[in-house]
Amino acid sequence: MKNYIILLLFSLFFSCKTEKKESTSNIDNNISIPVKTNENLQKTNNTLKDKLKGKTYSNIKEIDELKNCYHPGGSVVGKLNGKTFTVSVFHVKEGIPSYILFEESLSSEVNKFKILDVLDLTKEEILKDESYSLNHHFCYKNGKSDEEIVAIAKEDEEEEFFTEIYKAWRADCKKEKFIEIPVEGIKVENMGYGI
Repeated sequence: MKNYIILLLFSLFFSCKTEKKESTSNIDNNISIPVKTNENLQKTNNTLKDKLKGKTYSNIKEIDELKNCYHPGGSVVGKLNGKTFTVSVFHVKEGIPSYILFEESLSSEVNKFKILDVLDLTKEEILKDESYSLNHHFCYKNGKSDEEIVAIAKEDEEEEFFTEIYKAWRADCKKEKFIEIPVEGIKVENMGYGI
């Protein structure tokens, strides 16, 4: 009798477990969980940088995303392995830098550029303050001219160099992209000093 009760309890235990398992799997079959794949993420995170990287142009009007921007200019930042690299500044609203393109000059005879990287400055609220400016070409690191540096600096018209640097990047010719760098040792030449 004792064996019979143990066998009965044992069979009840396993039958309940089996029923529970079946009901759980029935529930699981009715649940639909959306899964984001890398392809979905890439479609939703298509930034201006993603759209512009690799594009070539001779006239900025050829690029839909920038054709309504004001382009005050740019500068050569370096030469490496027979390539010439430049940065170009673009403003969505005149007077406030919005984007900087890091480019490879594809021809010395005609202006033709390939976009390597894009620095989006639209979230840099400090550039709306007229006492701060975006600077390139006239930057120094530890007392030496460094044309690869792009920096946001507080202007001081009374000084030969702007030394209060908010943020800085290197247009790295070796890596062919912008890299944020520490601001220590960076200063920007005040091109209006003494005028």
